[in-house]
Amino acid sequence: MEHPAYTLEPFKDAAYTGWRGRLGEFGHTTVQRRNGTPGAHRGFAELFGERLPQAEFSGLGSGFPSLAEGRLSIDGEEVTLRRNARAFRKDARALKLEHRGRTRSYTSLGLGKGARLAHDGVEIIVVPGSPEAPRDRSRRTVTVSGPADAVDLALALLFEAVDTSALTLGGTLATTPFTLVRPHPRNGGYE
Repeated sequence: MEHPAYTLEPFKDAAYTGWRGRLGEFGHTTVQRRNGTPGAHRGFAELFGERLPQAEFSGLGSGFPSLAEGRLSIDGEEVTLRRNARAFRKDARALKLEHRGRTRSYTSLGLGKGARLAHDGVEIIVVPGSPEAPRDRSRRTVTVSGPADAVDLALALLFEAVDTSALTLGGTLATTPFTLVRPHPRNGGYE
């Protein structure tokens, strides 16, 4: 069975950097992050579209928000984020997203290789490049399998504008000393 695939095109202006495109029945969407502001301590990313909920993420970092002290909302409603910042296995490093009684798992496929959001027979994979231009890594290809809803797509796409390197093995190794010193749950430590 063939799964629908969509391509998002990159854009950049004075205030934002991100991707735009049409996601079939979900219509046009934009995912973007604010460009860096000197002296800013938190970055901000957002997603909006014709038939997708408004999604917003903020985390430590100037411009490109990181998962550290991350906060996520869908249509103004908080989404609970959980992850084990010290895990070495990919599944154990996954970011767990809890919203309205449903838990989704967001996993990195490797630094620069894309990501996967999954739950209950739904899988959304977002990777750099496109079928038309596989070497153009500025584009994003979104492949959907299973009965994905608008929240699934919004969550999978929003993290394209977030620094998720902490979900990779290299990111885990680089940040483990910090989580040992400061194992606060909002900073990715154990809960």
